[in-house]
Amino acid sequence: MRIVIDLGHQLGLEGVAEGVETSLQLDRLRHFGCDRIQGFHVARPTPATSCQGWLDARLGAAGVIGVASGGGEVE
Repeated sequence: MRIVIDLGHQLGLEGVAEGVETSLQLDRLRHFGCDRIQGFHVARPTPATSCQGWLDARLGAAGVIGVASGGGEVE
């Protein structure tokens, strides 16, 4: 994990971890410097009709979804 994240950073890219399902995985990804996550740990699949309310409840002032508010960015 760390090697892939470091390589991406050296290339000027942000890393996105997919399929994160547990807090242990999230903690490891934070430790390794991963920039963003997605997966069941963030949210289960949601019908399109429900997505806007979910996003509205989690958007910060800057319009970025953060882990502290239950979203997908690793801070």
